[in-house]
This record gives sequence, C-alpha cells and structure tokens, in this order.
Amino acid sequence: MPEHHRVLDHFHKRLLAAVTRSALLRATVSRTGRLLDCSRFESVQVGAGWKIVRGIIEGGSEVPIDLRLRFSHTATALHDEETEDCPESPDDRIVREHRNIYDALDRRMRRFAELVNRETGVHSLWLGYPLLYVVVGEGETRQWILAPVFLWPVSIRLDHRREGRVYIGRNRNAGPVKFNRAMAGWVNRQLSGLKLPEPNEQQLAEMSWSDLTNHLQSLANGFHDPPTVACNAPLEPTPNAQLLNPQHSPRLFNSAVLGIFRWQHEAILADTERLKNLESIEGVASGFTSGTPFPRPKDHERPPESDRFQPELFTNPLQFR
Repeated sequence: MPEHHRVLDHFHKRLLAAVTRSALLRATVSRTGRLLDCSRFESVQVGAGWKIVRGIIEGGSEVPIDLRLRFSHTATALHDEETEDCPESPDDRIVREHRNIYDALDRRMRRFAELVNRETGVHSLWLGYPLLYVVVGEGETRQWILAPVFLWPVSIRLDHRREGRVYIGRNRNAGPVKFNRAMAGWVNRQLSGLKLPEPNEQQLAEMSWSDLTNHLQSLANGFHDPPTVACNAPLEPTPNAQLLNPQHSPRLFNSAVLGIFRWQHEAILADTERLKNLESIEGVASGFTSGTPFPRPKDHERPPESDRFQPELFTNPLQFR
C-alpha cells in the first residue's frame, strides 16, 4: 500500500468518526423529507420497489415508473363537491400518493441534488440498502442507529413526453457502490471488541446482486448474534426506530431508502477519496500525504530584559512636551 494511501485512509476515518447528524446513521423517512421509502412504489405496481432496487444494484437499464397525476373526471367532480360526509375515494388516494411520490422525486431529490452538485461538486443522490438497526446503552444513555449498509449512486430522469413517467437508475458517472464506513465506525466504537469487516475497493467495484448476499453474511458474522435478511423477499416498509424493540438489536431490515444523503465534511471526504486513487501525489499536498514530519522550527531566543518594550514609559502623554 502506498504511503499516501495509508495516511489519507487514516485521515478519512477520523473525519467519518465526526459524522453524527446524517442519514448515514439515521435513515428516517417523513412525508416532507428528502428520503423516500422504496416500499411506497408498491402503490404504482406490485413489486415495483424491489424491481427498482435490484435494477440499481445490478446497474442495468433505467427502470420506468408511471405515476397517475390527474384525477378522473368523476373523481374531480366529486372532489369539487366534497364535504365531510363524502370520504375520499380509493382513486383519489392513489392519485394523491402518486403526486407526493412525483414531488419527492423531482423537487425534493432531483433538483436539490443538481443544486448540491453545482455548489460543491459532490454527488448526493443515493440508494441505501439494506438497513442495519443497532442499539447500545439503556435509559437516558441509550443510542441507536438505523443505517444503510451500502450506498449506490442514483440518477432520476423525467420523461417530458409522457406525463408522470420517471426513470430511476444507476448513475455510473458517480463512481461505484460505497460501503457505509460511518456506520461501521460507529459500531466499532460503541461495541467494544467488535470490528465489522469492510469490503475492499475492488470488491465494491465488482459487486453484483449475488455478491451482495455474501457481503451481508460476512458483515452479520461480525456480531455475536448474527442478524439475517432475505434480499429476494418483498421490500419491507422502513421502520420507525423509536418504536422498535431494543432487545431485537442487531437486526437487518429488507428495506431501502432513496434520496439525499449528506454529511459533515462531505467535500473534504470526496477529495481525499480522489487523492487515494492517485498513484503518486506531488506539490503542496505531498507534504501532508507523505507521512514525513516537517523539520521543527528553531526556537526563538528571548530578547534581553533591557530591550523589552516597557509600556509604563508611555502612560503619561505630558512627558513628551
């Protein structure tokens, strides 16, 4: 391993240890947030969420989804005359749910991800799968995470020729899949004597759907009570971690979240990853990444007491007249 790779990897881990307020550790979803529970795609078509997740992981072609954004004429007429005695019809509920999904994909994710990329140069739109739930401590000292194990870069594209059609797929230009090292670092710090195995860069670059199960099994074996997950089963809704039983920790959920993942020092972490991939580093950065300590500056000699500045001589302005 090159020396600069070792130094930058250590620096990278120190920065990840500072990540405390991020979806990398608490992937909670809400109606107005920038994370979308992939199980909500079941309202579009049965199995649509699992199909999108597998399509992104395998890196195949984009998966189209067709959302209904318009009420039917009958539903619109009923909606205009809607009163408290006229409950919302199933058709209305489907359209409202599809509108919420479309708004989340377009405004809260796609547009915001483009803004972040223009301002910072960092890709922020990811698919997190599966979710790991871990609890440590009891009572007021209890801490928990509900973190995605792996992150795949995602692209969202609207079809302007057909209303409501959205294409979701893997973004190959944003790099390979990432292992959530912030999650692994938190677990290793909180659970003494435990060290989760991390896949190397080559394994991440070549990861397929079949490889995913093996990596998850290797990660689960790092716990004293290994959790299990059935990746080929239908997706589960993203759980509310506040309502989960701490006695079931650790636990892997067959759940996926799609959306904006941001964290502290994300631009610096992205730069260190680019530097790690270089064969050699020259210039100013080489002094930091070489691992060679700089020579210590010479100690300054203390000036004699007679040459020191004495402010008491200038306290009386009348002495200069």
